[in-house]
Amino acid sequence: MKVAFAIDFLLERTPEVFLLELLLAGFDEADIYCLSHTPGKILGRIETHRIHSTPFVPTPDRAWMLPTVAKQIKVAADVDKLIIISSGWAHTIQTSAHTQRFTWMYDFAPKKFELKGWKKIFSYHHREVKMKALAAEKNVAFATKTLASSLGFLDGKVIYPGFKTDDYPIVPDEQHTGEYPYHLILLNDAPERQVREVIVAAHEANVDVKFMGFDEVYVEEKKQNLGEFIGDHCAATTAGFTHSARAVWILGDSKFPTAALGALCGGRPVVVPDLPQFREVLPSDGAWYVNGNVKEIFKVANRDFLSPDKKALRRAGLKYNERLFKNQLRAWAGVKPVKEE
Repeated sequence: MKVAFAIDFLLERTPEVFLLELLLAGFDEADIYCLSHTPGKILGRIETHRIHSTPFVPTPDRAWMLPTVAKQIKVAADVDKLIIISSGWAHTIQTSAHTQRFTWMYDFAPKKFELKGWKKIFSYHHREVKMKALAAEKNVAFATKTLASSLGFLDGKVIYPGFKTDDYPIVPDEQHTGEYPYHLILLNDAPERQVREVIVAAHEANVDVKFMGFDEVYVEEKKQNLGEFIGDHCAATTAGFTHSARAVWILGDSKFPTAALGALCGGRPVVVPDLPQFREVLPSDGAWYVNGNVKEIFKVANRDFLSPDKKALRRAGLKYNERLFKNQLRAWAGVKPVKEE
């Protein structure tokens, strides 16, 4: 049986690319189809596969061209099963009648490619193309119930994403200092206004804050020593800083709260945006939701950071481990690795 995979883009490491890499293990001969690929940008297992793509460069101002670009992808007619990780466009790639398709939707309308200005006139056409393709799929699953419901699949099959939980260990009580002197704020994709509100709240409460992520826009805060700016680091390094945090703040909008679940694996509570997909996944105890008043949330988190049970938080995070996702999706698609992983 010839198995192939499809994804929207192979341009940088994203949650979807990580999940594709998981699924590729044991399928060394599988081809990958995508709308655009930058060779040498991702490296790892993915670059060892034959990748079929177009020359299209997916900048936001060219997003209006995406329906036409997807039609240019030609999937080999002898592919028996195509496993698709779609963030809005991969599921519109056409295949022959012979090919059995399994589409897993991670996103439907990524903000990065939201049409602006005069190009908004194409918005209805884009949605129509994507919805028509989705409605034609015989085998479709979704990353969250929230996404499935938003697209009209009220009882749609859900396979939750996974992440590398091994990157987020927990420090046993007997080895922990027992001190939690700061709040940890993850800056990537976080609204600057809310980050600055946290800085003000921390300053007024005389509590330390540490920041991880891209911090170039916080020049004045650095000059005034309003917290420690550590820079952007990998998940494993970030996890090391969660262990002594009162709470971990993840204020960026995302389709799945991977960073928040990582903090929970480390036994620390989180502060997150009030989004339905976050409430669907995160436990009721150990997550505080920002829905307007950052100062009030800061007060609550600063007061109650020792209340959630660390082991319970870790159990909640471990439910979304990478192995479970890989096994569930493979079982659903009915594929097994050709060789040992």
